[in-house]
Amino acid sequence: PPFVVFVDGSLLFDTNFTYGGPGSGMVFVVKGDVNIEKAVTRVDAVIISEGTICTSYDKVGNSCSDSNVPLLINGSLISLNQAKPILFRRRLADNSLPAEKIVWQPKYLVILKDLFADTYQKWSEIQ
Repeated sequence: PPFVVFVDGSLLFDTNFTYGGPGSGMVFVVKGDVNIEKAVTRVDAVIISEGTICTSYDKVGNSCSDSNVPLLINGSLISLNQAKPILFRRRLADNSLPAEKIVWQPKYLVILKDLFADTYQKWSEIQ
């Protein structure tokens, strides 16, 4: 099943995150920062944040630094704050492959619509 998780604080992905199949998915709505550890190679989710989103977080140095490990996001990264943009920090020496690849998943539109939309019903009696 699809899930929406509201985080009142920061969120750290320190391992690969995969969830569900074609009819399910995970949406994270985060009040604080979102950090994706630099060794993580895959996150399957939509991430919406009011804070900074760092795609290559160094937990030891507590900083957003460069990484040569490619990252695949099956979903979306959405920043709600212009003053705190997404920090894309993956780098590759081989320019024939993407350092960071975000694959938009249309299923999330359906998931969000089903979870947040109101249904509209209209009826009338016919005699």
